[in-house]
Amino acid sequence: MKTILLFYTLFLIVCVQSITPVEVDDSLDTIKAFGLQTCADIRQVATAGINSLQKKFWDNNSKWFKKGWPTGDRENYWTYAMALDAVLDAVESESTRGDWSRYSWLSTVYSSISGQNSDWYDDEAWLAAASGRMYRLAQRKGDNNLAGKAKSALQRLYNDIHAAWDTSCCGNFRAGVWWDRKHTQKATAATGGAIVTSMWLHNITGDRQYLDFAWQVNNPWVANMVQNDGSVCDHISAPSGAKTCGWLFTYNQGIMIGAATMISRANPGNPSQWNEAKRYVQYLLDHETVSSQWGPVLSDGGNGCQGDCKEFKAPTARYLRLFLEVGRKMYPQDSALLDRAYNTLKGSAYAIANAAYNSRDGTFGTAWTGPAPKNGGPVVQTEQNAAIQGLYNYLAVCK
Repeated sequence: MKTILLFYTLFLIVCVQSITPVEVDDSLDTIKAFGLQTCADIRQVATAGINSLQKKFWDNNSKWFKKGWPTGDRENYWTYAMALDAVLDAVESESTRGDWSRYSWLSTVYSSISGQNSDWYDDEAWLAAASGRMYRLAQRKGDNNLAGKAKSALQRLYNDIHAAWDTSCCGNFRAGVWWDRKHTQKATAATGGAIVTSMWLHNITGDRQYLDFAWQVNNPWVANMVQNDGSVCDHISAPSGAKTCGWLFTYNQGIMIGAATMISRANPGNPSQWNEAKRYVQYLLDHETVSSQWGPVLSDGGNGCQGDCKEFKAPTARYLRLFLEVGRKMYPQDSALLDRAYNTLKGSAYAIANAAYNSRDGTFGTAWTGPAPKNGGPVVQTEQNAAIQGLYNYLAVCK
């Protein structure tokens, strides 16, 4: 979001030995460039993508990601957190089939950033959510050391984000979470991220205070920043309180889908937040997708999407998947909308694999309906993070 707003407005760790990417045959001869038809095909492209991320974007000397390939500077905090999500996706998926070979690299990736803070609270919230996922995965692996590190990082990040909750500014609407330490605005990314962070701590600890804070943050933001059609406004400016709406960024819908769905899952007798989540999903599917031969595909404006916008679809795909999984268990009567959510995840994944994927390099373009990057690039990490997560979040529900 910071790059977008300029257009309109991890920390040394203990050195480890050089990490070799998981070996997968991802050559042009074995990965079909077009006509991918099955979940196995999508898995093969996802594996090639995460291998490429490791080979091309991870700097094993600095233990940090690079912004681009074939050349790129040190990556920023929020995009690093998105790359971490992509690596988590891969290890979660592979480990369900007994393959933990990428876990060592994941441990290094997480440890390089886990102790750091950002000047933007939404960035910290993305890392907090990844820390919750890291905690669960490390527990499943039996890695108590990394699980403890992840839980501590989640708590520390929550404390910092909690302190950014404010009711003294701005204009007629005062309740929200600051976007940045300079207090220039309160944003959906930070406020929705605070809710998700709180819900992760509630899920892990069972402590009611975190659920209560999620409700406290959620209710006024929904009342003031969600339009009648279910679209979510981006931010309010300080000190005027001027509201910015109408920016078709999928991640505004996506983070609020995640926030509402997580609250709903924790309150099975109260459908109010499930109904809110449905509104956000309905708007997303009606206004922030494009048609393709593979079905509906998530879109932030195609190749006109620049800067941070290139990876906005990543959290959107993740929380659309969460909506689908929770809905199938708790609200199967909403099958029509759940089917649309599934078809959008599916259409997005098949579009990525068939139209946005350069099979020679294992890289992806910004627009999931294509074109794919040219051989040899250049490509940036943001678009790789988004595509890899789009693939893995479909694979988690693929049938």
